[in-house]
Amino acid sequence: MGRPREFDTNDLLEKVMLAFWKNGVDRTSMRQLEAATGVKQVSLYNAFGNKEELFLVVLDRYSDLILREMDQHMEKRDLNGISAFIESIVSPDATFPNVRYGCLMVSTAQVPDAAGPAAMRRIETCRSRITARIVAALERAKSRGKLRRGLNLDECADFVVTILWGIFASIRLAGGDQTVGMTSSKVLKRTFRDWRAESR
Repeated sequence: MGRPREFDTNDLLEKVMLAFWKNGVDRTSMRQLEAATGVKQVSLYNAFGNKEELFLVVLDRYSDLILREMDQHMEKRDLNGISAFIESIVSPDATFPNVRYGCLMVSTAQVPDAAGPAAMRRIETCRSRITARIVAALERAKSRGKLRRGLNLDECADFVVTILWGIFASIRLAGGDQTVGMTSSKVLKRTFRDWRAESR
């Protein structure tokens, strides 16, 4: 009979996710994960396999986190919901978890060779799910008569997601200052005004 695990899996994965989020998958070693969690490398290997497999677990965890955050601000809302989600990232009182580290998905996408093809597929899936939530918000705005005619909602959603990912990258480059994204947020709000039906 194998020895029972001597750690809380949920707590361990939170610490592992934070280590990857803070340092990047390319600069995080199993030794660093051992130091961050207090769990020996051999136990990590026994429980999760190699570093890539462990990273995939926390990448899925992060994907769930960002989608929950979106739903918290956007569920049943339209353009205002999108704005509220962006504000949760860029405001001086940002509520998005560990926003000073940017976005684990975005930083990982910048090092595809280190991340591996399985991780890149997960990132593309998450981006698609994020985009789908933006499309749903735009469709709610359209159904409520708040969008001008002729807008391609898929193109609009892709634009919003591109701005969102750019904000996360900028925060990372700025050393964790989330307010660098405030200008992009203001431009996005002006764009929303152009999209509204009353702007015709």
